[in-house]
Amino acid sequence: MDEPRTKPNSLKVVTVESHPIPEHEWQKDFELTVQAFAEGASLQGVRTDARSAVIINWMRQGDLRPLAADIAGGRALDRGVGRALASLIAEGRLSVKNALGRRGAARQPRLFARNARIFIKFFERRQSVDYDTALHEIADEFRVSSDTVRKAVDHMQAVLRN
Repeated sequence: MDEPRTKPNSLKVVTVESHPIPEHEWQKDFELTVQAFAEGASLQGVRTDARSAVIINWMRQGDLRPLAADIAGGRALDRGVGRALASLIAEGRLSVKNALGRRGAARQPRLFARNARIFIKFFERRQSVDYDTALHEIADEFRVSSDTVRKAVDHMQAVLRN
């Protein structure tokens, strides 16, 4: 499989599915950071700060597994972690691969709203006319092909099933 092209100094994102999260790798880092932060502060506040410091450090190194483990553990994101994520995205150092590893042009998220409108209109129209007629009428209304309407309806049904 081809490796995605990355910009210089960009992060290579390690996915949770391909690499299980062995907490022991970063847990040691976390415990040492807690000890370093422990002088002169309450332990609860320190643990939060230390956890965030470890997550941010690992994120800046290109490894999102501590962040994934924290999210999977049900913890709320610390404000500093959120800012670090926003910074990495703004700098162009963190991006998402094309959905489902597809080649070609990326999907356009703005089409989701259009597809939702097509879906609703299609099923409203379907109450009074047959499938093919509804398909063609909605295609004319939205100035798209019948195939686009069919794909939009199928896609929205799949979204609603999940």
